[in-house]
Amino acid sequence: MTGVHALHLPPKVAQTVHLLTYASLLILTLFTFAAAPTEALTILYSGEEHGQIGLHGCGAEQIGGLAHRQTLIDTLHFKSEEVLNLHTGNLIDPTDANAEWIYQIGLSAFEAMKIDAVCLGPNELSLPFETLAALHSNHSAVGFVCTNATPRIDTPYLIRKVASVNVAIVSLVSESHALELSTVDLTSPQTALAVLEAEIASRSDAVVVVFHGTHAEADVLAETVPWIDVLIVANEQPTIVKCEGSRCAEKIAMVTNAAQGAALGS
Repeated sequence: MTGVHALHLPPKVAQTVHLLTYASLLILTLFTFAAAPTEALTILYSGEEHGQIGLHGCGAEQIGGLAHRQTLIDTLHFKSEEVLNLHTGNLIDPTDANAEWIYQIGLSAFEAMKIDAVCLGPNELSLPFETLAALHSNHSAVGFVCTNATPRIDTPYLIRKVASVNVAIVSLVSESHALELSTVDLTSPQTALAVLEAEIASRSDAVVVVFHGTHAEADVLAETVPWIDVLIVANEQPTIVKCEGSRCAEKIAMVTNAAQGAALGS
């Protein structure tokens, strides 16, 4: 499945955006004109495996798998080193007895893939706080982001310089997940961002937010926090036939990630 969609970002970031879908692994390319007309920032994001880290399907039709994703990442880096590589969270199924073991395998793979940031989702936050902290400490090469959970597990945001753009990476979980999380509390996404707004604005040229919530909640977030440049909505639906593509909310580029390993590339 391949598609190209035109989006529009504020002038400080870009004049043209293309959303490319390679076998359900989503790649967002921002063409920046601040430095040179041909310079491009590519944001590659994938996730929502829910414990499904192996291949899917039969014979030649197998899709997904961390190995396939590594191949695609290597191909992108061969074409251009300027790639921001994000994982949108929910790598594990917290009800699986092997969830911690699967998480360790995934984090080791992310280190090899040189993932720039893992944006924690509610599935990761369902693990005991001490377990999550210990697992993260064993994978210091991976950057973990969790913006609106307390007590704080990881940094509330990360800055990554890709091409000539300082990109702020933020990870938010809707308060609707609060009842299923026994070891952390969730602050309102708007409140968490208001506290960080001045600091993030002073350090970044573009703000990318990964949000675990509904489309309706994402629409409200886009309307109430206009300084977000890219809003990636991590989709919690159990099955996805195809990705919903892209849409614009005000001046924010909003795209939807797929679920249960459908965003694992080929």
